[in-house]
Amino acid sequence: MAPVILNPQSVPMTDEEFVTFCQQYEDCFVECTAEGEIIIIPPNYSRTGKRNSKIIVQLGVWAEKDGQGEVYDSSAGFRLPNGARRSPDASWIRKDRVTALPKKQQERFYYLCPDFVVELRSSTDRIRRLKAKWKNTSPMALNWAGSSTPRNGQCGFSGPAAPRSAS
Repeated sequence: MAPVILNPQSVPMTDEEFVTFCQQYEDCFVECTAEGEIIIIPPNYSRTGKRNSKIIVQLGVWAEKDGQGEVYDSSAGFRLPNGARRSPDASWIRKDRVTALPKKQQERFYYLCPDFVVELRSSTDRIRRLKAKWKNTSPMALNWAGSSTPRNGQCGFSGPAAPRSAS
């Protein structure tokens, strides 16, 4: 199930307009690139959802032990420094960065890039699209990124001193 990409000719949407647009596609994930393209992503296959839940649990257990940050699932939307609106499959943000946000923004989209993101590659995802999703974020904001490919059991990471791949 490939995503549908719309290229509206109008100026970029406000957060309120984006939420209103997303409500028209409540059974899908909707993201927006820095250029204003709207990406409508169908729901994941069941097995992908199972894999994603395992990632969230593991990241959550680690975050509880570590105590320095908070974990977010795929329903959390972030407004990135480049203007894109993205929802990684799993993410982690240092607590000090969250508490530094204005109180009103803490109830809406966070205007920041998570410190760590995970994108789980489903059987229909294209690796090029997953890599491009986080390519133009601020390199100072995104410290680590990981992707998991169920087809071959490999994980890839990028970031300062990140391992090239892991199994």
